[in-house]
Amino acid sequence: MLKDLIKIVIISGLIFSFSCNSANTQTKEPSREAESESNSQNKQEVVFTEPIKFTGIKSNDKIDENIKTVWKNFVADGKYRLAQPFDMKFSEAAKSQLPGQGKSPIVPYEYIWGDLNFGKRIEDDHLAAIVVDTTKDGNDRFGLVIFSPVKNTKNKYDVNWLYHNADLSKTTVNRASGYFYVSTFSDDGSRKACSVKWDKKLNKFECK
Repeated sequence: MLKDLIKIVIISGLIFSFSCNSANTQTKEPSREAESESNSQNKQEVVFTEPIKFTGIKSNDKIDENIKTVWKNFVADGKYRLAQPFDMKFSEAAKSQLPGQGKSPIVPYEYIWGDLNFGKRIEDDHLAAIVVDTTKDGNDRFGLVIFSPVKNTKNKYDVNWLYHNADLSKTTVNRASGYFYVSTFSDDGSRKACSVKWDKKLNKFECK
């Protein structure tokens, strides 16, 4: 009788121990709220939305509606998008040389009212934009595209690549009067700038 009682106690203890271990090792599934919050924190904020902010050089200017259409068609299939602040890789030394000492995001596009030796229509602007190829992950996923009005052709813009499949993660675009400049920064903060003009012999934009 005593032996049978001891067996019952031992078996009961084993069952209780197994039940406790199973409960302690069970993985708790995260709630949907926690998962959603985690995804939200990991999501990178896009500062510059598309389409581009279509405003003129002056407050009373009106950008040609056709240049809006050209841009929308360019990004319609999703292969290219406007470059975002998180795409850029300026060093701290380079940021100190940027407008606002790096405190303000660099706008990756520019309107240029100068003709850039292109022979454009009078009063129409070029639109230059740093873009990213969404199908690529490497440093060469950038491009700099210029939408230019065609002379003697109403309501038409040409799409011209200044740079394609290049690393522009340390590059800015800016306008001074009717001139268009591209600047590339080194990690030590030094800058190399060039002026963009149309080369009629090569039939393309060059930056020199």
